Amino acid sequence: RSLWEKLGRINATTPVSRFPWAVVGDFNQILRSNQHSNHLARDVDVSGIEEFNLAIQEAEIFEAQRKDLAYTWWNNQEINPISTKIDHAFINQHLAQKFLNSFSDFLAPDQSDHASCFVKGELLNLSSSSITLWTTLFMKNLLGKLGSAWKSKAPTSLSLRDPSSFLSHGISARVKDQEAKLSALQQSLLTNTDVETVCLEHLERAKWHTLASAEEKYYRQKSRVQWHHLGARDTSFYHKTVIQRASRNHIHFLRDFNDRLIGSAEEINSHSTESMVQHKQVLVDYICCEICNGESASFWFDVWTDIVPLITFVGELGPRQMRIRKDARVLEATRNGLWHLPAVRSQEMEVLQINITGISPPCSARGEDCFFWRQANGTFGPFFSSKVTWEYLRTHSPIQSWHKNMFLEAPSGLRWHCCEDCLQRIDSEQTCVLCSSGIETHHHLFFECGFCFAVWLHFALNVWPNPPSDFHSAAAWITLACSPASPQASSIIKLIFQSAIYLIWKEKNAHIFSAISTSPYNICFSLDRLVRDCLLSIPSRSHSSVSMLEFYFSCIRPP
Repeated sequence: RSLWEKLGRINATTPVSRFPWAVVGDFNQILRSNQHSNHLARDVDVSGIEEFNLAIQEAEIFEAQRKDLAYTWWNNQEINPISTKIDHAFINQHLAQKFLNSFSDFLAPDQSDHASCFVKGELLNLSSSSITLWTTLFMKNLLGKLGSAWKSKAPTSLSLRDPSSFLSHGISARVKDQEAKLSALQQSLLTNTDVETVCLEHLERAKWHTLASAEEKYYRQKSRVQWHHLGARDTSFYHKTVIQRASRNHIHFLRDFNDRLIGSAEEINSHSTESMVQHKQVLVDYICCEICNGESASFWFDVWTDIVPLITFVGELGPRQMRIRKDARVLEATRNGLWHLPAVRSQEMEVLQINITGISPPCSARGEDCFFWRQANGTFGPFFSSKVTWEYLRTHSPIQSWHKNMFLEAPSGLRWHCCEDCLQRIDSEQTCVLCSSGIETHHHLFFECGFCFAVWLHFALNVWPNPPSDFHSAAAWITLACSPASPQASSIIKLIFQSAIYLIWKEKNAHIFSAISTSPYNICFSLDRLVRDCLLSIPSRSHSSVSMLEFYFSCIRPP
């Protein structure tokens, strides 16, 4: 009842009565008795109908023309199925006159028990300035329902071990086809309710859940999203994430040794192969082979013995002395399941043959040859990791003293420059443009400046006591105060530290180059928004633990 009274007050006390507006949502009340599926067979509860009609009259709104579904909600029961129209789309006279062909379109509810609604019409653009849309969604226990639905998981019998199998079976197309079948049943159910259709809808809904769950897991594996539980299932979120990740991981172009741009896929593949051949002396340290049938491993160039590639050990004359072709496979060095090697004529050949004969000859029963890549612990395994390989190949720089107070989820480039004293104004020895009371230096800007210290103090003081006003002192304070007992506070103070540096430097540049100034309050507001956006993407360690965002809200109140 309070909702209906509020609609009348909005119409009487706000400018909406003079402009086109609409109210769309779940009102939990029918307007007429025929909006109940059993109104002909049984007595329908008509309490509230008269009061509801009076309320919309006072609000000067009326039902928009509608299409398709006669009902918008059903009780999801097989024994006594009931459908009603308790979701409505109301418009006022100004909207009806401005958009003569406007109508409300109620669609199949999919996984909800309410039908979704769109207000449509020619030239009807709800985002334009010519129309004000007041959309109100009223649903009891909305958070409870969403929470329960979000935690529920439909069982699935599909194998999720091989993500590529979903592509070959067209999982997305199957989900779309099943959704269309379910939608058709729901439209029929909300037009003419009967037990047979209800049972069939439940069966098809279970099938849809199974397929949708498999598709979601597939896209989650493809996207590697760590905070997928913050999104919504069966939306374009996962699809867009996969596309963005594929775009990031795709090699769009390379430059050859002459700095020539290589753009086509064929040229990139050719260049990559040539580069690997040129670096084959480096690659042999990171890949080895276990001989099984001997049909894939190169006798001379693959590392399949305890020594380096055989061609490197014996030299270019090795193939002639061993009477084995340079491009031969390991299998070609056997006869009738045994090693077939010529008599030795040098000490190198003797060592080589001793090493070879200590390995079991190839056998077709053992399957294909297996190749292994060097792992992080120094051993060899069946999986290749570009990260591990890069760690082996790259030249490691010395660890900096300030690395422990870096938070990589936030803008860290400026923070690194600050630590290295690389941020410098073009015209040195100038007055600080933020406070106009000191010479602009690193120590002044971070955070001896009154303007900057106010921003830093507003946030840091609420996490840990006594934050320093000097950059290097603040960095040391963060390092010393970091404790395993409070990892969330440590991470948040690092994030605040880096975000403050970023926004302060941005504000200083805006003063100098754009003559635009912002108050400390607005900087605090921007910093709060930046921190919350970063923390939003970090999930909690477990369902029972407090997330980073929750901990942040427990410490700091928005400015």
